[in-house]
Amino acid sequence: MGNYPYAEVKYFRGLTTSRDLLTSIAGQLQKNHNYLYMPAGGLEERGGGARLTQNPNSSSDADDPIFSLSNYIAPNNSEFLITNQDQKVYYYNSGWQDANASLALTADKKIRWEMAGFDTARAIYGASGEAYLVKVIGNTPAATKVTSGIPSGLIQLKLHKNRLFGVDNEDTLYFTEILDFDNWNTTSNNIEIAPGIDGGIRALEVWGDALFIFKEKGVYVLPNADLPVPKTNWNVLRTDAIIGTQSTDSVKRTRIGIMYLSSDNYIRLISPNITFSSGEYQLGGSGSPIISEDIQDDLVELLDTTKKANASAVVFNDLYIISFQSVNNGLTYNDLTYFCDTTKFNQLPNIPQPQPYWGQFTGFNYDFFATQSASDTLKLYGAKGLSGAVHETLNPSIHNDNGEAIVSKAILAWLPVGGSGTVKRINNIYFSGDTDNWNINLVFNAYRLGKELPTEGEGISRIYTTSTTDASLVGTGVVGTAVIGVRGLSSSRYSCNLRGNYFVAEFGNDNANEFTRILKLIIYYRNLSQS
Repeated sequence: MGNYPYAEVKYFRGLTTSRDLLTSIAGQLQKNHNYLYMPAGGLEERGGGARLTQNPNSSSDADDPIFSLSNYIAPNNSEFLITNQDQKVYYYNSGWQDANASLALTADKKIRWEMAGFDTARAIYGASGEAYLVKVIGNTPAATKVTSGIPSGLIQLKLHKNRLFGVDNEDTLYFTEILDFDNWNTTSNNIEIAPGIDGGIRALEVWGDALFIFKEKGVYVLPNADLPVPKTNWNVLRTDAIIGTQSTDSVKRTRIGIMYLSSDNYIRLISPNITFSSGEYQLGGSGSPIISEDIQDDLVELLDTTKKANASAVVFNDLYIISFQSVNNGLTYNDLTYFCDTTKFNQLPNIPQPQPYWGQFTGFNYDFFATQSASDTLKLYGAKGLSGAVHETLNPSIHNDNGEAIVSKAILAWLPVGGSGTVKRINNIYFSGDTDNWNINLVFNAYRLGKELPTEGEGISRIYTTSTTDASLVGTGVVGTAVIGVRGLSSSRYSCNLRGNYFVAEFGNDNANEFTRILKLIIYYRNLSQS
């Protein structure tokens, strides 16, 4: 383009809904629905999946709710999704199977599952706040209730140092004997965690060699549960986290630390450094920094704070995915989902903690999650609790949600090409993408200071299409009519006559069975005058 100046966007730097869109970091997005962040900086439409056959209880009402989802690894290493519905436990094996026809669980109780044991003794245990635990064992999963010697009211279990630990929403931390997960020895195997302080214990998670204990208003850590004599040798320390959680299922271990929805409605991170010196354990200060600054306005506006206990999270391929209920419609299921890419960070102005890249999944409303690694391929499943339906999701080779289109859209935050103080004329836009005979809907616009800010969808509309027969390919072999090579890659030039101080671009696709990548934008412009 001769000597025209240009601005280039090839690194898309996460969603921001909480900042002035005219002062955001170049490459940030004011909307991101269903695009993942590629390692090299581009955007890639998320994968989809299909519903598993039938509901767990195929004879029940089609909308009969389910109350859990987890993965059970049998002694022979076979993997089975498990859930509970109609006071029974079901496992998935080319269809849902009853794990015990005579099992009679308390109705409508959420179960939180935890794997424990080795080899032939491997089992998964479930806690539901009742006076029993559910235990599933065997290569053909069989469910039983464990009632003898069990602490009453356990809501969560966590395997740590060859013991199961359990909490009951109060101040007591319970634990089993080593490698004896049915033996809780309730008279001696318990520790009071700051009784009467910081509210009840809501969650447990492991980080490094330590067990973290989340109360409603504080976070504690047990650093030495491997020592043989509990109570006598164990130390419980209060971390410098300023707040805990009310959302048990939001607390998840990630590559950067433990992330959680805090009681004050932020997504926070805790990862203190634990050292041992002069006979004492010491905590290096990490606090509980906020890592949701970029989406905090959304959390404030949309999160139903009366239903935080229903929030659910999962970690999948370095994504922290959290779903929760919104305030706008009184729903009884999670209807909003955000994801955080824990491999990518921005350093925002006046924010001490680097912020990860956030985005939003739409058409993705799940109450429970489970991961499975069958055939060495990690898979993610989501359960719609109200309807009883379980879906595979985020499968990169499937480009629909159970036959429905994945509606993707990304909108740049306003970009001050060449500095915001000068009015520019946008001459040409080069757009680079990856479509494989599919379309990307494009909208370009400009904004001049002092004028009304354009709304979403306003501007110059274009359709970007690439065909593999026209694109550069790696390899030229043909099998039948199929070309062997990479997916089509190309750039297209669009002439414009847009004038303003800022530029915006929208990208999207709303067709089923189509997959799009957005790689780069180059905007050529001329300076016209001072604003």
